[in-house]
Amino acid sequence: MPRDFLKRLGIEHPIVLAPMAGSGGTPELVAAVSNAGGLGSWGGAYSTPQQILDTAKQIRALTSRPFAINLFAGGYEPNRHVDPTPMLDLMRGVHDRLGLPPPVLPPNPASPFEDQLAAVIEARPATFSFTFGLPSADTLARVHKAGIMTCGTATTVEEGRALEAAGVQSIAAQGEEAGAIAAPSSYHSTHRWCRCANWCAACSRT
Repeated sequence: MPRDFLKRLGIEHPIVLAPMAGSGGTPELVAAVSNAGGLGSWGGAYSTPQQILDTAKQIRALTSRPFAINLFAGGYEPNRHVDPTPMLDLMRGVHDRLGLPPPVLPPNPASPFEDQLAAVIEARPATFSFTFGLPSADTLARVHKAGIMTCGTATTVEEGRALEAAGVQSIAAQGEEAGAIAAPSSYHSTHRWCRCANWCAACSRT
């Protein structure tokens, strides 16, 4: 990371804690990274707005340094566009062999993003990072107006360019090395993933 970028983030070292939603991150771990001069990041994708506010308060009790909060900006599908019948048929055979009840389609939950984002803006971390989607221009404007820096995840050059065009201030580039946990910002990308070094080299030429 260039030194001027580190200065914008308010950190000393080019180290960012991966914001793993669920049980993968704690306020103590976030604070430890921030206190060491990196950017501690907490994943709030599975948390309620109140849990986001409470966790931000806990982090601030442990550090006065900058930290980030991460959300899923997409990944929810209110209306199903894929027919689940073939998968249910496949699983039905497995259930039969194991003596289990027939599989049923789980409910399709609504996206909690807008309510979670309101909590993030109220909490005002130094950086708001997101994955699995690209927030609207109005949403990004609200975050920037609150003085919060934005960071989006991209797995291809195409996604990186889309984030840049949208005014996202920094990009977390993920290559194929990330494996199953890589998180695209678009589910409609026509480009294949590449190694992170090739990804960054391609971006530097554009």
